[in-house]
Amino acid sequence: MDAPTRTAVEAATSNGQIGPVRTGLTSEPDYIRLNNGALLPILGYGTFMLTDPNVVKMALEVGYRHLDCAAYYKNEKVVGQGIRDWLAADSNNKREDLFVTSKIFNDSHRPEQVRASAEKTIADLGVGYLDMMLIHWPDAFKPGMDNDFYGPVCEINAHDTTRDAKDVVKEAAESQEDGKQSGCVTFDEEVTMEDTWQAMEKLVDDGLVRCIGLSNFSHKEVKEVCDMSRIKPVVNQVELHPMLGQKKLVDRCFNMGVQCLAYGPLGGPNAYVPNDLLPHPVVSRVAQECGKSNGQVLVRWSMQRGVPVLVKTGTLGRLKENLWGMMDWRMTDEQMASLNALEAKKRFVDVPWKTWDTSLDDPVSASGTMSSAA
Repeated sequence: MDAPTRTAVEAATSNGQIGPVRTGLTSEPDYIRLNNGALLPILGYGTFMLTDPNVVKMALEVGYRHLDCAAYYKNEKVVGQGIRDWLAADSNNKREDLFVTSKIFNDSHRPEQVRASAEKTIADLGVGYLDMMLIHWPDAFKPGMDNDFYGPVCEINAHDTTRDAKDVVKEAAESQEDGKQSGCVTFDEEVTMEDTWQAMEKLVDDGLVRCIGLSNFSHKEVKEVCDMSRIKPVVNQVELHPMLGQKKLVDRCFNMGVQCLAYGPLGGPNAYVPNDLLPHPVVSRVAQECGKSNGQVLVRWSMQRGVPVLVKTGTLGRLKENLWGMMDWRMTDEQMASLNALEAKKRFVDVPWKTWDTSLDDPVSASGTMSSAA
């Protein structure tokens, strides 16, 4: 996917309305206009668990221009090497043609850590600046603790009157060394979201970052940031696929001028939740009708909702499949409706310490479809 020309950019950003735009020769939108006028490629490449810089170079050669990174992935030096290799391969390859995103992790919400995290990411990626920096999760972890991302909230039940006080003290001593508990998460109560967001805005002021945004935020949390912001968030990156459509969240964010960005479009798999979305009979039927793969149908589902999407693969064939020609076909309304009917409020990305806001959820029947009472 080539970067848009100057004329195309000017035309696409002229009216200030966020949402899908066409900048090239495709029949369907290829970019998303953000609330600050920046153009985000509608298809991006996710780098979670990536270990080979050659895969990054290959993705860029195929045509991906949005790279989604994060400090938590602990591979930004690898991604940076792939970018440098791509730039060195052809003098026509330019840094400014890329849209590079990263994320501030949960243990870096304090203002001084926001700045340090951004500077380290920029250095590790070797990109000079970031096109977009997100707050990875709204939940702040206390820095310096042995926080386990896949663990529950740390808790010593000191108020349990059914147990001997000596046992409680002994348990606390055994599970805490220098105030640290292992295998769990301690939230940081010394920093507010306003503190963090103001530090994010300072990154824009100082030219380190061009866009700032959110990830895994509820509609209430997005509104909270919008209400306090001097520089509004441009995106909210969340898990989206037919089994977790989050239509009300997407709509609420859009009405606030915040574009949702989909991760996990194919569902799982992970160690706890097998992927029953990608091979689902309905997905297979629609794919057969469209002459596409199941993966292409699921990626197209987000695109057709006007939602930019991140894909992740390490093979050349899949890289091409998920990008080439994806802006030149559409599913019918009936096909989209059949995929929408798979709604089950099912998350493939979940962690024990996270409490999700379900206030926008509609009732779901036992079959997994929306209840008629919705």
